[in-house]
Order: sequence, then structure tokens, then C-alpha cells
Amino acid sequence: MLRSLTRLSRVMVQQNSDRLLLLDKMVLPACMYSHQSSLPQLPVPPLKQTLDRYILSLQPLLEQEEMTKTRTVVEDFGKPGGVGEQLQNMLLNRAKTKENWLGDWWLDVAYLSFRSPISIYSNPGVIFPIQEFTGREGQLRFAAKLIGGILDYKELLDTKSLPVDKVGDRSLCMMQYYSMMSSCRIPGVTHDSTVGYPADQPDAPRHIAVAHNNYFFAVPVYGSNNERLNEKQIYEQLKVCIDQSLYVGRPIGVLTTEGRNSWGKVHKKLIKDAQNRTSLHSIHRAIVLLCLDRPIPDAVGEERSAMIGEEMLYGGGSSLNSGNRWFDKTIQVIVGQHGNCGLCYEHSSAEGPPIAALLDHILHTVRIHQHSCRHPTLLSQRGSSLTLTLMPRTPLRLQNPTSRIFKHVVSQVCLCVCRMASDLDMAIFTFDEFGKDVPKSHKISPDAFIQMALQLAFYKLHGETTATYESSSLRLFKGGRTETIRSASVASKDFAVAMEDQGVSVQDKAEKLKKACDWHKAYTVQAMSGQAVDRHMLGLKLLAIENGMNVPDIFMDTGYSLGNHWRLSTSQVPSKANSIMSFGPVVPDGYGFCYNPRPESINICITANNSNPKTSSRKLKEAIKQSLRDMRDTMQSGKKHDSKL
Repeated sequence: MLRSLTRLSRVMVQQNSDRLLLLDKMVLPACMYSHQSSLPQLPVPPLKQTLDRYILSLQPLLEQEEMTKTRTVVEDFGKPGGVGEQLQNMLLNRAKTKENWLGDWWLDVAYLSFRSPISIYSNPGVIFPIQEFTGREGQLRFAAKLIGGILDYKELLDTKSLPVDKVGDRSLCMMQYYSMMSSCRIPGVTHDSTVGYPADQPDAPRHIAVAHNNYFFAVPVYGSNNERLNEKQIYEQLKVCIDQSLYVGRPIGVLTTEGRNSWGKVHKKLIKDAQNRTSLHSIHRAIVLLCLDRPIPDAVGEERSAMIGEEMLYGGGSSLNSGNRWFDKTIQVIVGQHGNCGLCYEHSSAEGPPIAALLDHILHTVRIHQHSCRHPTLLSQRGSSLTLTLMPRTPLRLQNPTSRIFKHVVSQVCLCVCRMASDLDMAIFTFDEFGKDVPKSHKISPDAFIQMALQLAFYKLHGETTATYESSSLRLFKGGRTETIRSASVASKDFAVAMEDQGVSVQDKAEKLKKACDWHKAYTVQAMSGQAVDRHMLGLKLLAIENGMNVPDIFMDTGYSLGNHWRLSTSQVPSKANSIMSFGPVVPDGYGFCYNPRPESINICITANNSNPKTSSRKLKEAIKQSLRDMRDTMQSGKKHDSKL
């Protein structure tokens, strides 16, 4: 069980590959949701277990005096008959009445109540491998292929024919796949909501939205007989969009980059107009949004990678393509004019693995061109030409608004986008000296190895250990989303300190490295099994708030603040494609760190804030490279020493 759980990410990536082979052979397995009712419910861990693990996770972060105070607060919270036990009993009762006691809370707290801009700070961007096309013609033809791959995948979703993801012989929850397409986030003045239009409901969406030069179009991708359009027909549709948006329009799409309260107020005014409501509804219902981008500035090497990363994450700024986006849309597929392409997704619907599965499928489809020969030519009821339904030529009918106030709002948001863009410090690179095969050869988890390299790199730069968030899956349980792997530990700190101490022998360093990786592996299993710290403590805190109780001291303590100040926010998003995901830091003095381990290389994206003097993506990049080298050499030297004994 231990071994199978820690291999979850690798198993899921392999299954993505297997899924593609199944598609080639047209083998459709059993219903992807047939197992849902048999999935276990998310457990509520024992209170003492969580508190003990919580104290252990804080030890490398707090000074002795702070640790002593925090221990007292935690012990008081966990006393028999105390507030902790009271809240624990309430949580156990909630678990009896809910399919997933965390689900509604997590969607609200992590996403819909989030009031900062979702661009950069919530929505991840994904860079696809650079493609071999240039210019407008190549852009449209490649975009048509991508849409074909998406429709291919949608067919599997609609017929519930995707293979069930498994870890070992245990099935995983598949519900995140169901909410990826034909869905959208809706801004509110104080709280957001989501809408979805399932394929099995009447009048299911049959169109995609297309953005070009800041104009938005609704483009049918099914013919009058509900058959899918083929690649050539989609290409012709896209050409019509280009022809009707030759000049750059006012960047209305930047409104979706605004803070959620401000955007909610503007949205409320927009939908008072009937035509605006129709336009917005068309975007909400669209299967996906395809963004046909204008060229980005020329650059080479890692500078170009960073520019493409910024394009996928937030559009590159209002003077480039940030107005050619709708960041509330669940999936935005982005195609530039020089082989640059990728996607951006609104995070409330799904975690990385379902998105990676979609990514791998559509890129596989592009490679084999299977959609270009599978479907016959379709004709609409009007004869040989297809009917293109356009949204207002001016986006949301507001390209040339008469209201000076509205023009001012758009201009102000453009300035905000420029400020966000100038503050983002991004480094994207491939570490090509070795990949996950090296730690595997030493019987060390590649994920744990990379996480320890990050711990060492941070220590090299800052001389301390910091709270580290790594996303883990809870999909072993019905409706499961994520749990936190607390990668910073006593073992990881001992390892980092030893690696920087010239007086410690290489054998001791190797032993401490293995111990730190083993600890990380064990905590990963705890997280996947629903036995980690963070979601349980969140549930206890929310129960106190919902029931009008005073927030317990444990959540007001310095230890809790420091232990949840995620200066390192990290995620492993493996994919068969040579891709990389990006997201912004979650605290002003922190880093976003995402990685795709491959057999002989590691794709890495680092983000930070230029405005903070404590952080530098470039410096962390160099420290990561050196840490990976040092750890490889340490393992090899340690192995040679062991072989001589």
C-alpha cells in the first residue's frame, strides 16, 4: 500500500499514455463514473494524531521560545473535554451527513471567496512544446488541430468512456474531469460562483469561443446534424473570425484580471444590458475559449521561454494579449504565431492531473492527425457554406462605449495589469544534466529528491528553512481535491545544514539525504490517505467560525501564522508532453515552483515578485541547479563508499 500510494503521480501519467493508445485502437472501457458510489468518504483523522504531526511540522520553522509557546497552545487545544475535542466531534458529525466533509468548504475557501486577481495568483498557465509553424496560416491550421483534439477528448467525457484512473488496484475519483469543459467562473461583488452546462442536458453547448485582437466570437464546431466539424471546416471558421477582427480592439478581456470585488461590480453593471448578457452567456457556455494571439517580442533561450510562460499565465500585458483572454473561463487554449502555444485554466474546476491528461491527449492528436481523416465533410442547412454565429463585433458590445466611466475603468485595469506584469519575476528552464532516472537508480522518490533540492537551494540563498506547500491528491476519496505535503521537516533541515557544512562527511550527507527523502515519502502517503494536517485543521477552524465561536488560540498563534506562510508554494505536474506549468507566488516574499520530472531532464518554472528584495527567480534557479548537482554527487559518492565496506 505504501509503495503504491507514493507512485500515484507516476501511475496517473502512465495511464494518460495508456489512454492515448486505447483511443488509437478505439477501445472504450467501462463507464468512468461507474465506480464513484463505491469510493470511500474522506476520513476525519484522530485529533491527537493531527496535533502531534502539526507540532512536528513546526519544529524546523520556529525558534525555541516560539516553539515552547506553541506547544502550550496546542496542548491546551487538545485537552480532553476542551474546545478541540468539541470541534472534532462536530466535524465527525458533519462527515456523517456529507459525501465529502471538505468539498464545499474547499471550493469556497480556496477559490470562490478568493478576492485577489485570479490571473497569476490562482490560474495556472501551461507551456506546450514549441511547434513547427509560423505566421497566421500556420497558427490557424495548428489551432484547428488543437480544437479537433479537444473535441475528441470531449467525446470521451460526454460518453463517460475515459479509463478510470487508478493507484494500484484502487480507483480514483473522476469528477474533476466532468467540470473542465462548458463551464465558467462568474464574478460576484463579495463571492464568486460557477456555472456548467453538461453534455447530457438539453441544449448542450455546441460551440467554442474564439478571441482575436480582443474581439470575441462564438464558433460552432458541430454541424446541423450534430456531427463534429473536421479540421478543414474548423480552419475555415477561424479564418472568418480573423477577417472580422483585423484591427486591435479595446481590451475588454482585461477586466477579468481585476480583483474579484471590483470585477464583480463591473460585471453587475454589464449584465444590465441585454446584448452584454447574451455575449457573456455565450462565453460561459462555450466548450473552451481559443485565444489566437498577436506575436510576442523576439527573444532567444530562457528569455523566450519566460516570455511564452508570461503569455500563457497572464497574456503578457495589456499591450500584448492580456485583453485577448477571459480568465474566468475554465479552459483557455492559446496559440501564437511562431510555434508558441499552451493553455491557461481557472483552478476551481480541477487540479493539474486532469488538465495534464487533456494536454497529453490533444498534443497526441495533433501529432497523428487522427481527426483530419475520421470525419466526412459536413454541410449546414444553408448549403455548402457553414453558418458562423458571431458575438457582437465589439467585445461584449463595448468596444466603443459611450460611457466615459467605462472607458476609464478599462484604462485603469490596463494599468493594473502592467503593474502585475512588471512585478512578476519568472524563470523557466530545463535542467538537462539528469532527470528522474538518477534518483530512481538510488531507490529514492524523484519527487522527494526534487523537493529536497528545493529545500537545499532555499537554504543556500536564505540561510533558513521555510514553510513549504506541495499539492497532493485526495482523489482516493469521493469528491477528493488536494491535501498539503509539508515538505519542510526536521530531516530536510538537518540535510540542508549538513550539505552546506564542509566538516560533514559525504557518507553522513548521503544518509541525511536519504532520511529526508524517506520522511517526505512517508508524509506523502499520509497526505494521500487523508491523514495529514492542513485540511483537518482547516475544518476545525471553519466549524468554529460557522458556529459563532471565538476562533481558538491555536489558529491565532504565531506558530500557525509562520507554519502557513508558504514562501515555497510548489507542485509536481508530470505529463508525457515536454511541457511545464506556471503559477505565481502566494505570499509577497515567496516563490512559485512547478516542475515536470522527465527521465533524463526536469522542466522547472520559478516565479517571484520583483518588488520584494528577498526573492529572485534567477538566483533560486542557479541554486536549484547546483543543489541537484551536489545531491547527485553525494549519492554517487555515498554509494561508492558503501560498496567498499
